[in-house]
Amino acid sequence: MASDNKTVAALGRPFTLGMLYDARRDQLIPGLTLWDDETLQDKIKESSQRYSDFDMTASDSTESKCHLLDVDASLKASFLGGLIEVGGSANYLNDQKKFYNQSRVTCQYKTTTNFKQLKIENLTMQNQQMDVIKKSSATHVVTGILYGANAFFVFDSEKLDTSSVQEMKGRMQAVIKKIPSFNIDGEVNIKLNEKEQALTETLYCKFHGDLILKSNPATFVEAVKTYVELPKLLGDEGEKAVPVKVWLMPLKNFNPEAAELKTDISHDVVRKAEDNLEELKEIVLRCNDSLEDEVVEQFPVIRES
Repeated sequence: MASDNKTVAALGRPFTLGMLYDARRDQLIPGLTLWDDETLQDKIKESSQRYSDFDMTASDSTESKCHLLDVDASLKASFLGGLIEVGGSANYLNDQKKFYNQSRVTCQYKTTTNFKQLKIENLTMQNQQMDVIKKSSATHVVTGILYGANAFFVFDSEKLDTSSVQEMKGRMQAVIKKIPSFNIDGEVNIKLNEKEQALTETLYCKFHGDLILKSNPATFVEAVKTYVELPKLLGDEGEKAVPVKVWLMPLKNFNPEAAELKTDISHDVVRKAEDNLEELKEIVLRCNDSLEDEVVEQFPVIRES
């Protein structure tokens, strides 16, 4: 395990090449680098990595969200345990629907622009650097970063009858999967029939993204307009892209006295914790459903509690 390189999702965290990282706690260690800026800039190799895709899910589970963000079991455990704070598009991980009897469909726009890596074989270590490795809590150093952006459009229906949830979910999926087709050479061209139009007017939209918008979309039409604008927000040369995936090299490769990650957490343990938290989340959603029931309106004390 000590000699294994790792890849982790950035999740909105401010990674830079040469930064130190504690993989045991999934924590960045700011303020410490093994090489000065001049050395780092001289040893960086950059290559184009142009790619974009559209994905969609009707699941609101943590497992589904982590899959969309390429979060592995170890990082998922750190997130579920509150060890890390996420930002940008990764705030989607914290977004929960309000009611159990509510349909939710999420679409994701993801893109990558370029990949930067350190030419480690040409970097040397002095005594001072070896001492930093020995005394710090870091286990890895950042040697590669894939840049790009993620954007999530989360569409929620109103609270529904139990019998209508699946039907509504299917109708929402049918409309939302058309979003990429409304982009005609960078211009918005929405074509829906009357039933589809009526459906979109009942939906609520929330946005979680790595790109800065003038205002976040709240409706289907606003979401489509935002989707069409996303590629432009990256900048002409992708200069506004952010880290989306990070490559880490064990510090043991440089100094045998460095701290190390002995082993990764068991996938079964993470799954059990995740399942238990999903059950608790479902209880909260069902309680919210009950509080909206007409019968509860007759008992203000219950609502207030």
